[in-house]
Amino acid sequence: MRSFRCVAPFLFVLATPAPSGARAEGAEPALHFTRSAWPASQEAVIVAGDSLGIDYDMERLPQCRQLNRNTAWEIAMHYRFDDGPVATLIVADPGMALARDRIEVPSGAHTLALWFENFAVANGGRDIVCQAWDSVYGQNYTFAIQ
Repeated sequence: MRSFRCVAPFLFVLATPAPSGARAEGAEPALHFTRSAWPASQEAVIVAGDSLGIDYDMERLPQCRQLNRNTAWEIAMHYRFDDGPVATLIVADPGMALARDRIEVPSGAHTLALWFENFAVANGGRDIVCQAWDSVYGQNYTFAIQ
């Protein structure tokens, strides 16, 4: 997992209820952030102590591309469980269409909040020259954990 210095946006916790019912045999919990599933779709119940799949379609954040030949861009997912520290995972960079990653859900966690940042850097990564967010207008995506 790579990390990135984050200028954290404001965090508002709005819990999204987990899908009801028991998890189907073999169903892996996953969150799908695609162009057609807005804001996001959830597959199976998120369970504390389990892993969680994250699919992110880069077309949700099309900004910060091709600014000039000296810039590089990536999409980072920032996330936190309950009121814990913010963690960052780079989920997309040039050459990818759909990013797929997994994160571990800590035992005892009740809520997951996450948001995505598209950024472009220049001067060897020293300067952020473009920044765009996918965060439900600053409210962040939140999901209940069982």
